[in-house]
Amino acid sequence: MSYNSVGPVVMMSVSGVTATPGANDPEIGTRTTVAGNEYVYVYNTGLAVGQSQIGVIQSGSSGYSITGSSVVGADAAFGVAKNAAIPNGSYGWLMTRGFSKVESVSAVTSGMQLAAGTNAQASDPITGTIFARAAEQTIACGAAMCYVNCF
Repeated sequence: MSYNSVGPVVMMSVSGVTATPGANDPEIGTRTTVAGNEYVYVYNTGLAVGQSQIGVIQSGSSGYSITGSSVVGADAAFGVAKNAAIPNGSYGWLMTRGFSKVESVSAVTSGMQLAAGTNAQASDPITGTIFARAAEQTIACGAAMCYVNCF
């Protein structure tokens, strides 16, 4: 059985990042599914989010604004910059559901649950909202393949 999306036609690749949206760029909050992964279009109002890093919700009233800074257990992960880094003041795509490499602040084991940590990296969820589960083990900090499921 094939999958047919009924979402809007998106003219920009999920690898696309721009500082100034054009006439054909999606609106903030647009969602799309590509190769089984779900994405949301966001605006980075804070610190840069590198590739494989997590973007966290700026505040409850900021809509689809994200930042790369986070406090362990205090910020909710909004998604992972799977395909491209999103600099401050830029628009881009965060993957909200699917498989992706995710940077962590320390070693992870397969099956370990992850929450937002410091410096846009994941950490062991002492407190906070779990957003991913590691699918592989890493010996030290770095990027591990994870299943991401944000909101």
